[in-house]
Amino acid sequence: MKRKISLKINGLMCMHCAKRASDALNQVDGVSKVKIDLDAKEATFIYKNDDLEIFKTVISEAGYELVSIEEK
Repeated sequence: MKRKISLKINGLMCMHCAKRASDALNQVDGVSKVKIDLDAKEATFIYKNDDLEIFKTVISEAGYELVSIEEK
């Protein structure tokens, strides 16, 4: 089952931040089509699995703060 996920992330300020967050998200099994919107401080992507809690760890380990997870 494919789901469109949106993460609000504090700390995304530049293209380096966007690449770092994108690279971290792309390491998660089942994630594809990651897009980072610096103005909205948001990452959107397609996710094929059920475990949304993994994103708290992934974003934190990348050096950012996960504010919210939303399924669109």
